[in-house]
Amino acid sequence: MSFLEELKRRNVVKVAVLYVIATWLLLQVADVGVSLLGLPESIGKVIFLILALGFPLALIFSWVYEMTPEGLKKEKDIDRSQSVTPDTGRKINVLIIVMLALAIGAVVLDRLIPESTPVADNRVIDDVVETKAVDPTTLAAMKFAPAPERSIAVLPFVNMSADEENEFFADGLSEELLNVLARIKDFKVAGRTSSFAFKGKNEDFKQIGEALNVKNILEGSVRKSGDTVRVTAQLIEVSNGYHLWSDTYDRKLDNIFEIQDEIATQVVAALKQELLGASDQAVIAKKSTENVEAYQHYLKGLHHVAYRSREQLELALAEFKEAARIDPNYALAYTGIAYVYVMQASYAYRSIAEVGPLAELSIEKAFAIDDQLSEAWAIKAQLLSGMGAPDSETAPLLERAIALNPNNAYAYMWLAGSFFASDPERMWELFNKAYELDPLAPVIVQNMAINTAFDGDMDKAVYYANQLKEIAPDWDGTYRTLSSLALVQGDLEQEIRSLHKVLELDPESITTYEGLADHYMLLGDLEQAQALIDKGRRLNPAYGGIAASEAAILLLQGNKEAAVQSMQAMVRKWPEDKTLLRSAARIEAYAGNLQQANDLYLRSYGYQEYPSAWAVDTSNAFELPLFAYVIYQLGDTETAVELSETVQEFFAILAEQGAGFWGIGAFASNAAAAMQDRKGALSGLQLALDKGMTAGPLLRLDPSYDFLRDDPQYLALSQELERRRKAVVVALTKDGLIGDTTLAQADP
Repeated sequence: MSFLEELKRRNVVKVAVLYVIATWLLLQVADVGVSLLGLPESIGKVIFLILALGFPLALIFSWVYEMTPEGLKKEKDIDRSQSVTPDTGRKINVLIIVMLALAIGAVVLDRLIPESTPVADNRVIDDVVETKAVDPTTLAAMKFAPAPERSIAVLPFVNMSADEENEFFADGLSEELLNVLARIKDFKVAGRTSSFAFKGKNEDFKQIGEALNVKNILEGSVRKSGDTVRVTAQLIEVSNGYHLWSDTYDRKLDNIFEIQDEIATQVVAALKQELLGASDQAVIAKKSTENVEAYQHYLKGLHHVAYRSREQLELALAEFKEAARIDPNYALAYTGIAYVYVMQASYAYRSIAEVGPLAELSIEKAFAIDDQLSEAWAIKAQLLSGMGAPDSETAPLLERAIALNPNNAYAYMWLAGSFFASDPERMWELFNKAYELDPLAPVIVQNMAINTAFDGDMDKAVYYANQLKEIAPDWDGTYRTLSSLALVQGDLEQEIRSLHKVLELDPESITTYEGLADHYMLLGDLEQAQALIDKGRRLNPAYGGIAASEAAILLLQGNKEAAVQSMQAMVRKWPEDKTLLRSAARIEAYAGNLQQANDLYLRSYGYQEYPSAWAVDTSNAFELPLFAYVIYQLGDTETAVELSETVQEFFAILAEQGAGFWGIGAFASNAAAAMQDRKGALSGLQLALDKGMTAGPLLRLDPSYDFLRDDPQYLALSQELERRRKAVVVALTKDGLIGDTTLAQADP
């Protein structure tokens, strides 16, 4: 009898089959038990290891022993003519059939019962998003379309060099490869932030592919020593882990660009499975610089700029400037310089009036060298936006950036805001595209959360907020997002708590000092508001937002002259800062200086005289109601009414689209009050209260409402605002977050 036949006779094969099926069932039961009991996932691994070790023991046992009517006996001690192995085999067959039936039933049940996807309700408590189970179909809009075959993520190459300072070189090489591939036609390339989120993590390729929605992954390592470098790279198919291509390159450092060419060419060829076209070859061959030293400074700049802190941005600026000095024809170096300036202004580290012209000069230098850089067009759009340009000027630039690089996720995100009111369907198409390209980029997830909240869908908003807390738990922007969600809901208490958390994580956040100061003004704690303003002013004395907050305190204290003089001094110092000009105009209007306010508003919008048609968008809609009041009081009723109606129409459209922010009612009320429209002003305030307004804007400073101060309905609304305001003060006082517990006068 052959060995195989002997295995069958002793039922060893059947025992093996039975053991495998039973093991699978036990693992399913263990998986459910671990989940229900909240046990560590490592328990499942221990069970699997025990069962795996038991498999050969079971086979040995079935070979050595036989089950007889008298019990277990060694097979060698049994007369073959008396063996009952056929009966035992039939019993094992029955067990196998039963086990298979159970296994099939478990699989069918698993497929029939839908998984519940946890998304959050609309509560944010102590900076923790509280969740409840919601029908998964509510998240359908957030699902990705199937990843295209020609899709790839470039993971950060591992630094194998002894010198840790070469980390930037490995990161830079990865980023440059990503940028080259992103410009290839018909390639989907996962965004830099999402790809780099896996740096230093030993994640399974399939998990990475699912997270980034790509079919392929490029990874590698860099070993740099002196003037030589070894680069290894491999292209992996996510679904099966198969290596489509791999190679190793040993080069002198001055040939690093050649390595980039070769890797990019072979990756594209492997994914296209056809010869590269002339246009693809041109994109790969295109170089911003041939100077290795300049290139290394540029890579260092990229490394620093990713962190966005004041210190890191200054380091990045120095590196980009050095790259441009070494190679004056390095277009990307000038783009990097401009980007740093825009970021410094965006975070209020420096005034846009100071850095705006510098950024503009750098962008023009980049364009003079190469006007086909997607990054340059996108950054120019952000620069103009920061300088107060309307969406109609910035949108075409962002569209150009996307045309040059269809994988520029941030360009999609920035462009989406241009369609906030005019075309919400287009806006969400762009936001979703940005999110699909870079789903782990904190800034993009932040935008998804905030904009879905403003759009009135708090379930989705808090879903994204939960995701943000997972991918960036210690990022100050995560708590800015929670603050924004609380703002939309009218939860001033939680908004303030979240902003305090922001300052814990980023003590140099000037805009947060400004925001908190404004909130404490609303609550009547002017002493703490002034303390926050003082901290912000020390960080950036040129920031107009902080100056306007301080002027508002002076107005609340009845010192109009000092408030006006402080803003006039700022304007004399920074006469081209449009945001500052609008803040100064607001203070002049509050102080009753209407002509001065009018002149400042005209300057801020670049007008010599009132336009024949008013363009209202997110860049100006919240300031124009007060401008309309100024024009109305100066006697140009027709122009004022036209402006007021245009603003009210803008907010009416947002309300019709389902936006849930209470500010829509408040600002619509402002626009109506500017024309002394009692009905419109009161209905807008009532809408704001219904949507959750807690303390509201500083209504008592706004002269637009002077005609309503004795109106019974206005007084009733004001009393309700005061009741809500006091509740917030009481709650924050318990935790020591209110310093001056003597409430200032009521908000009306």
